[in-house]
Amino acid sequence: AMSNLDHALTYASHGWPVFPLHTPTGIGTCSCARADCTGKNVGKHPRTAHGLDDASTDLEVVRRWWTRWPDANIAVRTGVVCDMLDVDLADIAEGVADLPECELAGGPVVRTGIGWHFYVRPTGAGNRTRFAQHCDWRGVGGYSILPPSLHYSGRRYEWFTPFETPLSDAPAPRARLVRGEAERPPTRPTAPSPWASPRPFSGGWSPAGVIGRLAMAAEGERNAPLVWCANRLGLDLHQGKAS
Repeated sequence: AMSNLDHALTYASHGWPVFPLHTPTGIGTCSCARADCTGKNVGKHPRTAHGLDDASTDLEVVRRWWTRWPDANIAVRTGVVCDMLDVDLADIAEGVADLPECELAGGPVVRTGIGWHFYVRPTGAGNRTRFAQHCDWRGVGGYSILPPSLHYSGRRYEWFTPFETPLSDAPAPRARLVRGEAERPPTRPTAPSPWASPRPFSGGWSPAGVIGRLAMAAEGERNAPLVWCANRLGLDLHQGKAS
């Protein structure tokens, strides 16, 4: 299996500026050993003195870092070669339903411990927290965690679509929203949608079941369930469960 060093070198060789982060060392504990490092902060802050300002594509620099800290989580500085949409919900359709043009463009996608990271070409936007109900944005002055880094939940970040997948542009309405040029969409109630699953993207499925979920949606309200169905099919193909 590839080490964190191997992965960091691969990202840097493709022009993604990376730098090392601390690492979860157990449930609720971090390699920084600070008493105030708890919860979602575990394993997400820089090991180097200047953090994202140290991000580099220099392979020798990267090699030194992960030789010193072999288990260090890997971060990419955003706003340089990529921006990142962070959806903190396992059900993609529900997570992106508030976004303008909620269809997700093709590109590199990461499964995190609790949701999804979608990488797109830089928009020029900075960082936006909860610019939609379940969504954050990482752009200029931000960073994002890359596989196979360890999430505080104990799961590892993993590529859902390959890292080498070409980056796409964010839909123009979404780019305007994260740049602060458009009004934030209203927060919707969190009642479960007819296509949401208690354990999204897990367990078996049948073509009839997937088609049935789409058929339950009313005309004019099919974008989100269509995204769910496409991702349900894509995950099972990725895991070799579909023929």
